[in-house]
Amino acid sequence: PKDLQSYTRVRNRLGATPDDRLSQILTNLLPRIFHTIDEVTMRRNQLRNDLRRRHENENEGGWENQTQMKTNLNIHEQMLEQLTGTVSHAILRLSTTGTTRTESNQPPSSSSSSRPSSSSPLPQSQL
Repeated sequence: PKDLQSYTRVRNRLGATPDDRLSQILTNLLPRIFHTIDEVTMRRNQLRNDLRRRHENENEGGWENQTQMKTNLNIHEQMLEQLTGTVSHAILRLSTTGTTRTESNQPPSSSSSSRPSSSSPLPQSQL
């Protein structure tokens, strides 16, 4: 599926993003990814509910449609795996680089700490 391939490309490109551009890229990318995760999750849940209803009413027939619904459900599960994997990869990159938006915009100083600043875009416990 086209969307699944697109999500894979985004993840691969994120992996190739230089550390000094990471926070800028993530500032734009993460809100879109979270929005897409929400949409895909809602569609997946709808497919699950539809399949459950069909299973409860087996006398209705429509096996072809049920097979297609299972295929679509599987595709949505794969899309969610790619999207959540991309978010996990982003968090891992942030935690290993220690780069935050404010740190990347400031000139290096001799007394800079290796700790992320308190204005990090993620809570300290998630870095």
